[in-house]
Amino acid sequence: MHRLKFGIKEDKGFVRQCSFRSSFRQCSLQKSSLQKAPQFFEVALSLCMKKLPMCSALLLLLLLPGCGGGGGGGDSSEASSRFGVRVIHGVLEATPLEYSYSSAPESLFKVKFLDEGGYRKVAEGGQVVNFSTANSGGTDHITNRSFTVEPEARYTVFLFGDQSELGLRSAFLSDFLGEIPPNVGMVRVLHSVDSANGISAKLGSASTVHVSFGGASSYFEVPAGPVSYSATRESDGAPLASGAFEIEAGRAYTLLIAGEVGVFVRGVLYSDS
Repeated sequence: MHRLKFGIKEDKGFVRQCSFRSSFRQCSLQKSSLQKAPQFFEVALSLCMKKLPMCSALLLLLLLPGCGGGGGGGDSSEASSRFGVRVIHGVLEATPLEYSYSSAPESLFKVKFLDEGGYRKVAEGGQVVNFSTANSGGTDHITNRSFTVEPEARYTVFLFGDQSELGLRSAFLSDFLGEIPPNVGMVRVLHSVDSANGISAKLGSASTVHVSFGGASSYFEVPAGPVSYSATRESDGAPLASGAFEIEAGRAYTLLIAGEVGVFVRGVLYSDS
């Protein structure tokens, strides 16, 4: 069963390590001493007082068991289609969302920050994905996205933006299904870090890629095996996220860098194949 790992540095020295499998995900917080855990909550509460719209999202990330907000989860275990459409949620301020497709509006799926909803079969041709507030039964509409589905293809609806200034925005991306050279994987980078117009991301020995807010890099080759990465804000070189994961030869991946500068930023790796 395919497995991915990543580790992300957080405030007070915490490292969240997650193991990803196709139908199961485990995460744990590791630290040499857990006595500093209350201080981590104090940091979150302090940030909430400064930026109230963020409070519910930050507390949700702290209180959710297991993976918290770390990629996958929700209904994603139900989605196992080889072809189809998935949703990647990169908006820190947005509460968990429900979504449905115009070809089957009665079927509602949930996705939270740093989650990917899994590939789902969607009827070919013109489609609309509608997003609404979680647990509203699809009635509290937020936004939608129109796109066209071709046969035997994979797509990602990428959510970015915020709930105060930009609003919830989306991009429709075609996912990699081509031939991959031996001994490498293919990776692209998505940028959803509020307060950073552009980011630079470095993965192992591969060249640095530059991505604008709400954008996606092209897929590029990364040697198979353990790979470390780092992401910085282009304007001043401020560090945003760093970590390590395993790249399997012959597979394609998406690395999401999401959050808000000075509040919470994380990188999450998703398998595209």
